[in-house]
Amino acid sequence: MTILNDKQGEAYRLMSEGHNVVLLGAAGTGKSFILKEFVEEQRKCGKNIGLTCTTGIACSVYSEVVGGAMRINKWSGIEDGRYDPSEIVDVVCNNRKYCDVVQRI
Repeated sequence: MTILNDKQGEAYRLMSEGHNVVLLGAAGTGKSFILKEFVEEQRKCGKNIGLTCTTGIACSVYSEVVGGAMRINKWSGIEDGRYDPSEIVDVVCNNRKYCDVVQRI
């Protein structure tokens, strides 16, 4: 693993302990770098990591990471947002595809 600065090391440690972490910062501060390092290391260890982003463009930043990234709506099984809130409950509870998503988690 590459040498990390103090803040990156803290984020890495928290993620390794299973905490949810939000990485914030200006461009060039290492957000994508630390995430790529973490995901690659965890996947090498056989961990199942769901790397999600809110847009397809954001996912493209992680295209070289093993397994890549997926838009969160696709990863969650909700797809393209065509469902209104009342339909989402039915999709989540009765859709086989969503059941597969739950198994991935």
